[in-house]
Amino acid sequence: MRPTFLVFLVRALAAAAIVLVITGLVGMISERWTGVFSAFPITLLLVLVILHLTYGPAQVQAIIKNFPAGMGSLLTYVVAVAMSYPRYGVMMGTVMSFLFATGYLAAFFIAAGLRARPAPEQRWVKCRAMPADYIRQVHADCSLLGWV
Repeated sequence: MRPTFLVFLVRALAAAAIVLVITGLVGMISERWTGVFSAFPITLLLVLVILHLTYGPAQVQAIIKNFPAGMGSLLTYVVAVAMSYPRYGVMMGTVMSFLFATGYLAAFFIAAGLRARPAPEQRWVKCRAMPADYIRQVHADCSLLGWV
């Protein structure tokens, strides 16, 4: 299903409303608390609502399950911004911070991928232990992955 202009407009207005409400709270509470409140609603709430309405609860559950892993890159970005803006300015600090956050994600996925792979002898057993009719379907996949 391709979203219409109206859908994009509603999404943009909802995002703007959330940002305005959170930033408008600065007058009522301290800047520190506004920063704390902005972390969840601005980065995730609208995405979850849109995904739930568009694709259903399964997509939202997948996002919520994996969101903590992505928070590391957000934290890396925020710390890099705090350290790089005073010295390098907004433009170069933003680029550097984005590169640090991207590097974090790359390292995270490489580490997660290395942990998730079974040992070579376990790989063969994994394919060989399948039923005979199923092994014919999967054999090509197993050989592509180096499991045979």
